[in-house]
Formats: sequence, structure tokens, C-alpha cells
Amino acid sequence: MDNDKLKVDFKPLYQCILIYTALDSLPELRKSYQADRKTQSTLILSSALALQSLPVLTQEITGFFISETHVLRTTRGFRTESEVEELWEGVVTRLNSSVGTALEQESDPDIFLAVKECLLGFIMTMEVCAPFPHNRRFTESSSLVGVQL
Repeated sequence: MDNDKLKVDFKPLYQCILIYTALDSLPELRKSYQADRKTQSTLILSSALALQSLPVLTQEITGFFISETHVLRTTRGFRTESEVEELWEGVVTRLNSSVGTALEQESDPDIFLAVKECLLGFIMTMEVCAPFPHNRRFTESSSLVGVQL
């Protein structure tokens, strides 16, 4: 993945896949990779959410899943959609809960509007940049925190 602002080199991962395949140990690498990505996904939202940090948080989530989409599409069976979906569901569950909890303390309509706009932008970005069936479920459940999108 390469653009004018960011370059992500997946060559080390591809080399590992080739090496583990040659050693007939690819299932071991897949299991380790999934465990590592699951741990990394939990770090994205590991503490209470301050609503002013929601745009940065949604950007981190987007980047994480754009990378997952790229690996899924370029590694022929190394990742499965169900593995990525498991990560997605965990992140969305934590995001829903965190945003809902943060909004419970809010009464300012401008804050609600800002959250709604941020989440709508996030959903639209994910639908374009990481198009998976799981995104539809997120959009459908995006009455998520009582904020109808």
C-alpha cells in the first residue's frame, strides 16, 4: 500500500508466509498472526473514550481494517473473512459501548451532532476502503448508541 502520505510495506509478511509455507508450518503462522492482530485490535480502544478523540480513534480503526483488507486480498487464503470479521465485531462492540457511555454524560446537541457526523464519515470511509459484508451490519446497527445515522 502506497500513496502520497503513507507507505506500508507488506514484504516482510509475504516473506514469512513463503518461509512458513516452505517449512509446512503455515497454520502455526496463521494462528500466531490472528492472535497478534486480535491483541492489537483491543489496544485501539482500551480505555474510556473522550468524545473529542473520536475522529482520531475512527481513523485508527479505519487504518487497521484497510491493512486487514489488503492482507486478506493479497495473501490467497492466509487470512479469512471470518477472522477479519471477528476482529471487526470486537472493535465495533467496544466502539458502540464506549460512545454510548460517553454520550450518557452529554446533553449538548452540538456534541451529538459532531458524534453523528464523525460516525457517518467513518461508516462511509469503511464502505469504500474496506468493503466487507461486516460493514453493512455496522451500518444497519448504527442506531448503535442511540444516535440514528
